[in-house]
Formats: sequence, C-alpha cells, structure tokens
Amino acid sequence: MDNQPSPKKTLAVRVSRALPERHEKLINEVKSLLGLNTYEARTYIALLLGGPGKPGEIAQRAGIPVQRVYDVLRRLRARGLVVEAHGEYSVADPRVALEAKAEEIVLEALSKAEEIKRLGARLAELSRGTSREYVKVVEGITPSIGEALAVISECEETPVFTVLKALDRLEELWPLLRYLVEKTHGPKILIPCGANVPRSLLEEAEELGAQIIPVKCVPLDLMVACDTVILGLPSRASEAVTIVARNPVLAEAVKKRLQEVEREKCGGE
Repeated sequence: MDNQPSPKKTLAVRVSRALPERHEKLINEVKSLLGLNTYEARTYIALLLGGPGKPGEIAQRAGIPVQRVYDVLRRLRARGLVVEAHGEYSVADPRVALEAKAEEIVLEALSKAEEIKRLGARLAELSRGTSREYVKVVEGITPSIGEALAVISECEETPVFTVLKALDRLEELWPLLRYLVEKTHGPKILIPCGANVPRSLLEEAEELGAQIIPVKCVPLDLMVACDTVILGLPSRASEAVTIVARNPVLAEAVKKRLQEVEREKCGGE
C-alpha cells in the first residue's frame, strides 16, 4: 500500500499521457487568445485531436478530473466551441467558431471605441485650453497606429509614409498596417529601392488605393499629414517607440524634404 502513487501523482501521469508535451504550446495559445482556463483548454484540444466522445472518456483524454468535466463542457458549449448530441460532445468547426469569436471581439472593441470618442468630445468641451503644438512619446505598435489614425481622422490631407525598419516585420504587422492604409484613402508610401516586399502585399496595398513609390533614400519610418509628424524609432525596451510632433513648421519642412526624396527615383540620376 505504501508504494501506491498518490492521487495527485496519478493525475499528473494521466495528464502527461493524455496530451503530449508537444501540444502544450497550442494549449497555452488557446488559453491566451480565447480566454480559457487550463481545464477548458485541455478539454478543447483533447476533443479537437481525439474526436467526439462522452464526458468520462473526454476527461481521461484531457487529463482532468471526471467530476469537473461536465462544468467544463457546459462552459465550452456556451462559448460556441463545443456541440452536444445524444450525450456525446464534439468541437464545433474551429474555423467558423473562432471567426465568430473574432467578430465578437471586433464588435465589442468598436462599441468601446465609440464610447471613448464620445468621452473625448465631452472632455474637450470642459477643457480650459489645450496646446496646439506638442511633442509626445508613445510606446507599442498598436498605440502608435492609433496616433496615426487619430491624426488622419482630423486631417483632410493625404498622408505620406516612409517605411524602413518596419519592412523587417512587414508580414507580421500587415493586419494592423492594412487597417491603417484602408483608413488613409490613397496614401503615398515611400520604400527603399530593392526592398524585399512580398508581391501579394504590394498588390493588396495598391488595391486599397496606396501609391507605392520606390526611392533611393528612406531615412526612417515616419508619417506626415497636415501639421503633425509621427516618427517610428527602434527600441530594445519596447516593441516600438513613436514620437508624435504636432508642429506646422516641422511638418512643412518634412513634406518638402519628402517631395525631394520622391523625385530621387530608383535607377534615375
């Protein structure tokens, strides 16, 4: 009797046998993106990989206690990830189920964004004065793109972008950049001569109305529109550091320089 493994140790052995370690990365990704807890994620992946089953069988595959699997399956079904028929459970089509989840997140974000904009308008009415010229530093890719979109929303001028370091992560960043291009209605985008840009992305950007212009000299990542210049800087401490400068004199100087850069076409003198 003394040599018998403890219930906790038995469960650990069952877990490792039920779902091999190679699936741990997938389980963690499902937990992170779908907001599932450990039991929910393990159950979902066990169903996905092993096919339909009854609760007791699913618990064994997932390596979770049988007494917990019923609540777990109920929550997964309520999220639209799992379906049940005649006491047997299976995963809903992941492509459709996760597309629905993604659209739900977008709708919630849009609703919250509108609330934030309305709050901004109310606060502006209460403000006793704001600076028309300023410089601020923003960290992160998404906040940086948010700054660019905010400038564009108040500016009827077509923005000009130069793209340099962002090319190294272009495919990774494209979903965010695509949204930015959509909102800017035909921006000019200057890229270095010979830049290794996938043809499919170039074509997609052009279909969205962007003018892709290869030039000899692209100094850094930036955007200029109306009275604002946005500079993207590399940083070890953050995925991106952006300087937002609202200054009409600076903006006009940058526009003039970019006009000169645009004339320095690839292959020209």
